[in-house]
Order: sequence, then C-alpha cells, then structure tokens
Amino acid sequence: GRLGDRIDARWLLISGLAAFGLSMWLLSGLSAGTPFATLALWIALSRIGVASVMPSANAAAMRQVEPALIPFAASAATFLTQAGGAFGVNGLAILLQERMAFHRAAFAPSLNERNPAFLDALAALRVEAEFAGLAAPDAAAHANAALSSAMNAGASLLAFRDCFCLIACVFALLPAIAIFVPARPPPQPSKRSALQASRQVRPAGA
Repeated sequence: GRLGDRIDARWLLISGLAAFGLSMWLLSGLSAGTPFATLALWIALSRIGVASVMPSANAAAMRQVEPALIPFAASAATFLTQAGGAFGVNGLAILLQERMAFHRAAFAPSLNERNPAFLDALAALRVEAEFAGLAAPDAAAHANAALSSAMNAGASLLAFRDCFCLIACVFALLPAIAIFVPARPPPQPSKRSALQASRQVRPAGA
C-alpha cells in the first residue's frame, strides 16, 4: 500500500509481472533433482510478483473512475479478476492434460523389448523385487508397474514444464502492455482546501 502511494502503479505492475514471469521461466526448468530450497525460492519470487501486481492493478483502475462510480467499478474489477482466474486455471488444466497425454505417447514406443535400456531396467527391478522376497511372477508384475509409474511421473513433469514455459512467454509480453496504463492523475483539491485558498487570496476590503 505504501509503495502504491509513492511509486507509479505502472512500475509496480511491470516489476511484478517481470518477477512472476521470471519465476515461471525458472520453474520451466524443474527436474526431479531440483533442491527443495531452490524450488521454494522460485515460488516465493512468483508470490512477490503477484503481491506487486494485484494491488497496483486495482489502484490504477480505481483512480480512473469518478468517485460516484467506484462501487460499481470495484464490483466489475472483482468479477473480471475471478472470471479471469477461473478461465486461466481451467485452460491450464486442459493444456496440462493434453501435454501429459502427448508425452506418454512419446514415451510409449521406447517401452518395448527392442529397447535394451528398457530391458536392463526391467531386469534390474525384477531382481530387486525377487531379492525382497517376491515370487518370480509377482516380481515381474512389480517391475512393469514400477516402470509404468516412472513413465507417468516423467510425462507429468514434462507437462508441467511446458505449462510453466507457456506462462513465462505470456508474462514476458505483458510488461509492454502495462506501460500504457494511465499514470496517476494529479490530486484534486478538496472543497474545504479550495474555500480556504479563496479566503486567503480575497482582498482585505472585500
């Protein structure tokens, strides 16, 4: 709030959008070996961006409205925010499912007996399961299930990376649009201050 009163909302919008976009770009390189502290730092950067964007956008919108219309403008801004969030989340959920199916289909041809790496991994998992006490048929089923689970996890990870990359590309373009947000209008003197000023400039004999 204090930054919004002292700094032009456009700069807060641009910095917030840039921070969120940078966070999404970093998350697009996420892997199973990413440390938790690094992941938490990337997510914290995105929250800082959101905290800079939302109040600044609302304040910039309200400053362009006549005082009598502020209640209607606030309701419209809330509706658009909620609707945009709903459409955005649903769109990303659909995209995530599509990308997961795409990566599963891309992995599927490699899971066959012609792939030596697949056979080696399957044999290693089967031996490990038999060493744990499972019978040979159960060990084979366990090995197949483990490889299938690993394929699904890899497809999910790649799908999330695709979505993060798309969000980063979108937010890379938004700062250029935020530049055109109207600047803060100059403060208008209140009726009381205007009356006091008129009394001060009034001639003594008046």
